[in-house]
Amino acid sequence: MKKSTSLTKTRRHRQFLTFALTMLALVGLAVDNFAAPRGVYYDYFGTGRSDYLVINEENGQWRWDILSNPVMSPPQTRRVFWGLSDIDYLLYGDYDGDGRNDIGVWRPGDAQNPQSNFYIQRSTNPNPNAIYGVPWGLPNDVPQEGDYDGDGKTDVAIAREEGENLSHYILPSGGGSVRRIVFGSTSDFIYYSVNFNGDNSDDIVVLRVADDRQFTVYAADSMTGSLIFAQQWGTVAGYEVVISSSGDYLGDSRADLVHVYGKCGGCPNEGTWWIKETGGSNVRVVKFGVPISAASQDDFPIFDSDFDGDGKLDIGVLRGSNSTFYSLNSSDGQLRTQYWDGNSTSPSDLFGLFEHAPKPQGKSIPVGALKAAVTAQQPDGTYKTKRASDFYLQK
Repeated sequence: MKKSTSLTKTRRHRQFLTFALTMLALVGLAVDNFAAPRGVYYDYFGTGRSDYLVINEENGQWRWDILSNPVMSPPQTRRVFWGLSDIDYLLYGDYDGDGRNDIGVWRPGDAQNPQSNFYIQRSTNPNPNAIYGVPWGLPNDVPQEGDYDGDGKTDVAIAREEGENLSHYILPSGGGSVRRIVFGSTSDFIYYSVNFNGDNSDDIVVLRVADDRQFTVYAADSMTGSLIFAQQWGTVAGYEVVISSSGDYLGDSRADLVHVYGKCGGCPNEGTWWIKETGGSNVRVVKFGVPISAASQDDFPIFDSDFDGDGKLDIGVLRGSNSTFYSLNSSDGQLRTQYWDGNSTSPSDLFGLFEHAPKPQGKSIPVGALKAAVTAQQPDGTYKTKRASDFYLQK
């Protein structure tokens, strides 16, 4: 009887062990194929919505003023001085993977010390005296941060001109060897990276403006460098300014192509958003905001912001003349407005009389300028593409 019981227990033990090992194997497969969840762009408080952010120059530093969305009573705000305004590049991203954006800059080196550095204030350690620094890049490089390994953390990366080509050097946050991907030419504009093919990892993206002034966006797989697509979309001909970006406006987990056309002497596309679905034929055309020109930068488009928290990006602008965010909810099409000058969530008493709110100190940079390209007409009639933040500050 005891022997039979022992054999039964042994069989059951083996059966359980086999079951457990099978389950562990399945879990292992699930872990291997698990894609870390992505946070919302410009969500610094972890609410699942994009916050209201303005960045100013003050005493040689970047001043980050963030208003939590939804706006509470009393308002939840954050002010951080981070970066040197005369040399540092502004960054966005979630470098610690906690679902909240971190405040960061990339500081190029110089002739004496060519080592360039990423300096990040992680949301898990908001102590302003604590610096998370990663030495990465050389003075003439361009920062190109993104989540290239799909682990939910932003990786440090730079693009470098090597001969006539662009080389992209990626340091994966999930570990592993440094990747060098050769993609694009030195005449291309280096886009911030987004996910076009829906695999949860960001792709390497460049923008090319041809001699006929047609835009073409090229995207490559950040693991292999293989071409994902080349999409011609839009033209700069006849416009003082065309602002370009990419992000998921349709909610299909793939970035879409976006152009916002500025002033053109009253032509039909003036002040129009053109959004092209990736991999499909859907096109969304919306007139919104005051058309921007090289001389007047009143309404600056806001890209990559999900103010209503529905998983789709919203069309919006920041109007500098009255320090007000205007956006269209992608969930219901309703207009959303929010005043934020970095100090107050409500305009002063004189606002209604003069229809003009006091501007923040320095030159306020809209959040949309952190991830966009501006193609602007030059005095000689040619066009030049630059980072939106540089255009806004006229660097």
